[in-house]
Amino acid sequence: MNLFFLDSEKNMGGVERWMINTAGKLRERGHRSYFSGRKGSIFLNRSIEEGFEAFPLKIQSDFGIINIYKLASLFNQLHIDVIITNLNKDTRLAGVARLFVNKIALVSRHGLPILPNNWIYRLTFRHFADGIITPCNHIKKTYLTYGWCQANSIRIIHNGIDSDVPIDFVRDEVLKQFHIPDRRPILGIFGRLVPQKRHTLFLDIAKNVLQQWPQAVFLIVGDGPLRQDIRQYATDLNISENVLMLGHQKDVMELYSICDLVLQTSQHEGLPNVVLEAMFAAKPVITFDVGGVKEMIPSQEVGVVLPSHDIFSMTQSTLDILRAPERRKAIGHAARQHILDNFSLTGMIDQVENYLREVMARKRGQRMGPPPLSR
Repeated sequence: MNLFFLDSEKNMGGVERWMINTAGKLRERGHRSYFSGRKGSIFLNRSIEEGFEAFPLKIQSDFGIINIYKLASLFNQLHIDVIITNLNKDTRLAGVARLFVNKIALVSRHGLPILPNNWIYRLTFRHFADGIITPCNHIKKTYLTYGWCQANSIRIIHNGIDSDVPIDFVRDEVLKQFHIPDRRPILGIFGRLVPQKRHTLFLDIAKNVLQQWPQAVFLIVGDGPLRQDIRQYATDLNISENVLMLGHQKDVMELYSICDLVLQTSQHEGLPNVVLEAMFAAKPVITFDVGGVKEMIPSQEVGVVLPSHDIFSMTQSTLDILRAPERRKAIGHAARQHILDNFSLTGMIDQVENYLREVMARKRGQRMGPPPLSR
């Protein structure tokens, strides 16, 4: 198959990483992948670093004539079989462009519930999309409540992780590399610095924990538009000396390796890669009950899931686990085994490959018209 990944996101998030990792593994199976997105975006630059041919666009309007022409020409020139999009804007842009090329399938990958229930998006996904890939049942259930999405056009494919990725590193070397003081405990939060992740709650919890663990270090790994606001909030709480903002990191396993705990304070999620990665790295995760986290953490033996926005409970759970090193170790070990048993990258790629073939075959075997996503 010839695949075309289109994503207008400027930064790197879970979907962008999914696209690049998926394309890399499909390349090993003989498929060809191409990338397009905003010129100069982290996502597009990363795809180029990974050896993919990329086509930058100046994306503004959802129906920009120049971009539609460029994409249609690329789809035809590269003999594209399936387009994979991220944002709804990408789906509309690619959806119009593919109308000028015969029988190209279009699949939208939703790592978050980004499809609102109104007529604009109903029309978008009636005329422009042949299917949706989502990593968790939570998103599928949300979409099915709209009444115009059919269950058989939304495919749940859990995120997977490469079991060959190393998780053991020399602690002193990691601390030195990232200029982290040699203190314990170390608590981390990973992800883009955007409102959805609610880093201010992480800092509120840090403030509470520091009352009992004054030497604790709090790592904020990621970048985004709220960087200065988050830094200022740490200053306002008078905890900035204990908070390290490490920015965007290409490889994060070294940083997971030195964490005693990983927290997630997001307002909403799909099946968050942060939780997947931290559990794979044998680190206990404490997270609010958002999105599909319970599909990864089905019991307290492999992690802690708390009511959303319950800062008190997250503080207490954090302190309880910090006080119990044997329990912390047991949770981390069980979490890693759970991920190895249920979230393999090979299994994910098998499902993605089969689904893309299925959608492509369905597209080529049907007449042009509204796909089966809508009734």
